[in-house]
Amino acid sequence: MITKNFKARIATLLQMTSSGNSSSGGKGLLSVKDVGGTTRYMCCYSNNSFPQSISVSVIFSANTNGIQIGTGNTAATEDDYKLETQITNGMSASSPALTCDVDSSGNPYIEYLFTLTNTTSSDITVREIGYVQQFRLADTQGGSFSSTSRYLLLDRTVLDTPVTVPANDSAAIKYRLKTVLASS
Repeated sequence: MITKNFKARIATLLQMTSSGNSSSGGKGLLSVKDVGGTTRYMCCYSNNSFPQSISVSVIFSANTNGIQIGTGNTAATEDDYKLETQITNGMSASSPALTCDVDSSGNPYIEYLFTLTNTTSSDITVREIGYVQQFRLADTQGGSFSSTSRYLLLDRTVLDTPVTVPANDSAAIKYRLKTVLASS
């Protein structure tokens, strides 16, 4: 599910500017919550474009950008700012193969296909996937953006069918992010 963090980024695109002066977008406007749970403020400076630095790697750390996997199964909401229970060890992942296209209804999507390898002697069940990206954010509303990297969850998806990665084995995951366009 697309989060409020993603919606805040989209809502501030019209204020994007090429300079960071306080009247044109170098200040924090809309509140967002980083993966640590701290409220920050989305800025509108072009060096902070969507997002500041993009990663499509599968990651096993909360404080970096990329695709996260987890074992949580609580229903996703737009208020989510982190995975319920991120997997941080016992697994490795291949580099995702990317496909960009439109579905049969004309909605654009990006799809990531990757292999997870379980390096433990117990099965691990993946129930949730998240998309985290790096931003430059203000610490206060109206404040200037920070040069410190902040990480925002833009999507959290709870899988309809969990994927069990057997002990000392691998399994493939397909993760699709899609924007649904309004019908005309």
